[in-house]
Amino acid sequence: MDAGADEFIRKPVQIDELQARVRSMLRLKNTIDQRENFVSCLTHDLRTPLVAANRMLTLIQEQAFGDTTKEINNAIASLVNSNQNLLQMLNTLLETHQYEVGQKILSFIPCNLQQLTQEVVTELQPLATEKGIKLKSELEKNVALVKGDRLELRRVLTNLIENAIKFTDTGFVRVGLRECL
Repeated sequence: MDAGADEFIRKPVQIDELQARVRSMLRLKNTIDQRENFVSCLTHDLRTPLVAANRMLTLIQEQAFGDTTKEINNAIASLVNSNQNLLQMLNTLLETHQYEVGQKILSFIPCNLQQLTQEVVTELQPLATEKGIKLKSELEKNVALVKGDRLELRRVLTNLIENAIKFTDTGFVRVGLRECL
């Protein structure tokens, strides 16, 4: 039983067998609790220095400590971008963890998908420009509202469009939205 064979208990119940099963279940619960605590602590502990580094880099970009060269500004912009990517990964890890432990609550409210998609396209336009590709949007104007969690829909759209930009070397990325009946 101590080795993990706890799927069944023979009848009549033997006290040592029952105790072994309880010990096994307590070890399992302890492992799950430790994992949940680990992910929460990890994301918090990693997020704090990244946010602090972003603040410092922003001050340097704003030349709070003196003039900077174009090369330094380019290097700092690259660092800021890398930090943002790390923060996004941490947030995704935390969100995934919250789903797994049943702590994530979705709110299903009417959402203007056309407006949301346009916001994401506008936000990601500099990323496409930086990569030397075009980001085209073909969004129908009169798309009906959808019920969903706006934050999660935004996350899905952002991930899809970012990945399209990331894996497109030349040409363009077309983002389309239309109502299907």
